[in-house]
Amino acid sequence: MNIAFVADAELLRRLEVVLAEVSKALEFTVKYSDGTTVHYPDIEDVINQPNAKRHSIVAVTAAVEESKGQSGYVILRAMPSSSPSVEYTINGSQRNVIYLADQLDDWIAALRQWFSPLLMSNLGGGLIALGALFGPILLVLVGFEHFFPELARGSTVKASVLPDYLFH
Repeated sequence: MNIAFVADAELLRRLEVVLAEVSKALEFTVKYSDGTTVHYPDIEDVINQPNAKRHSIVAVTAAVEESKGQSGYVILRAMPSSSPSVEYTINGSQRNVIYLADQLDDWIAALRQWFSPLLMSNLGGGLIALGALFGPILLVLVGFEHFFPELARGSTVKASVLPDYLFH
């Protein structure tokens, strides 16, 4: 099952703090659904971007490079929607790579998962279709008893279609 994620403003700020341990010279690149790519020097610029449906954010890349050969890249991709992903690359001394990888693993673990098990499975689609088909009928039959009790007592619909416990 593919599980989408939500990276809110707080988590994006936390990512900036983690990557700032490599260098303070961070750059953020945002790719939009219309193909536009824009570079931002500050995470607040990214956070303040509108995420409209026709111009939605489909990827965010956070990059940091230091003159001593250390670098870090974190890429959050929402597209394709069937397989959203988070990936990172770290270069540098073994000690720094292990430390930053641990920090980024913790950050990724803090991402909120966003999914609907019913919409992600074939069984869920069938259950939704059955609910859409039979839900209104059940609602009318049960509502009929409550709104028109005199008429419902003489009706054979209650006894023949639905169990008695629905009407008490």
